[in-house]
Amino acid sequence: MSEEKKEPRNNATAPIQIITMKESIIPRLRELGIETATVSYSGCGDEGAVEGIEIGPAGIRIAETLKDEISDLTCEFLCAQRCGWGDNEGSTGTLVINVLKNTIVNEHGWYITDVEYDEMEF
Repeated sequence: MSEEKKEPRNNATAPIQIITMKESIIPRLRELGIETATVSYSGCGDEGAVEGIEIGPAGIRIAETLKDEISDLTCEFLCAQRCGWGDNEGSTGTLVINVLKNTIVNEHGWYITDVEYDEMEF
């Protein structure tokens, strides 16, 4: 992550998927006693998917329907904000939902293929 501290976006500038998570998903997670939900994703070769959702504190379980809602909103967010996240070399990342702070942070990394050439003449 960058050393530079960025100001959080307010609801006026936040993507609709993030607003939905803050207004709909976070209150439901709070009711279950959940402090954080970390959504892991990756994609390449023109495909991408949510790989899992880790809940904290450990031991708390959430309904599959709620997991599906979080996964769907994450994919919608990625398609809207990180266009091409699953194309070619693709990318990886997490969407960290901090229920206690009512924040959502996307930690995103692009896969990059690099080629270094050298030349030898004999």
